[in-house]
Amino acid sequence: MWGYGADKFVSDLEFMLGFKPGLYWRICWKYLSPLVYGLCTTSVIQYDKKDYPLWADRVGWILVMVSVLQVPIWIVIQLIKYRKNLRAVLRPHPDWGPSDAETRRLYYLHISENSSEEVNSNGGIVNLGMDPITDDAR
Repeated sequence: MWGYGADKFVSDLEFMLGFKPGLYWRICWKYLSPLVYGLCTTSVIQYDKKDYPLWADRVGWILVMVSVLQVPIWIVIQLIKYRKNLRAVLRPHPDWGPSDAETRRLYYLHISENSSEEVNSNGGIVNLGMDPITDDAR
């Protein structure tokens, strides 16, 4: 959630559901859930007043890290495979978005109304804070 952004997530939900999730949900997604998760994972795991063995705790952390490390691992793979710079790798492909043309148009219209981003002639988002990708960066 923190990588994609809670505000973008809420905007996407608003587009899909037709209404904006309430303040309670936005606070939970942004602040409460990460806080509770952090507090829960810092203590020794117990069941029936017995501590889990160290190996079980390590297996749990390995499972967590396998999923968490997917994003940075794939970023590095993309950097190596396509010899792009980091900014180009993190930018979504121009074809990204809803596959239906009308839904895509409505989605980009929704985004342009709710943010400082502009929609380009291809229907993609123009981020005014970023430089355009040059051919040498591809």
